[in-house]
Amino acid sequence: MPFPFPHEYKVELDQVEGSLATLKGESEPALRGGPPPQFDGPGSVWSPETLLLGAVELCYFTTLRSLTRRQDVDFTNYRSTIRGYLDKSTAGIVFTRIELDVSLHASTADLEKLRTLLQSAKKYCIISNALKTEVQLKIDLSAND
Repeated sequence: MPFPFPHEYKVELDQVEGSLATLKGESEPALRGGPPPQFDGPGSVWSPETLLLGAVELCYFTTLRSLTRRQDVDFTNYRSTIRGYLDKSTAGIVFTRIELDVSLHASTADLEKLRTLLQSAKKYCIISNALKTEVQLKIDLSAND
């Protein structure tokens, strides 16, 4: 790790108009957000729901890259799609299921190692570990050769 723990992350929110806002990180580009269409939002901005899913998806990818670099395993053509299902429950409105579909290519020799690392990335993803709802992982591997 290049920095000692604990790590601190900061994001600021500025209201733009009504329920629309701009999120600003310390060095990241600004991001417009607001409610999704399902909650009377415009549908043209990032919602908390899509940001949460994107955070899980990006965390999983960066965790996997970190693990594969350490094990000298390479892959190409990484692509993923994440879906979250929001529903009413006794605890209120919650994500009842999150599915992450991952597809990538690797050499035949690395496929089994990669399958193990994909499961490890699920275990070590900081963002999904912070959620009450488990992230269900689906994997699609194929060989380059």
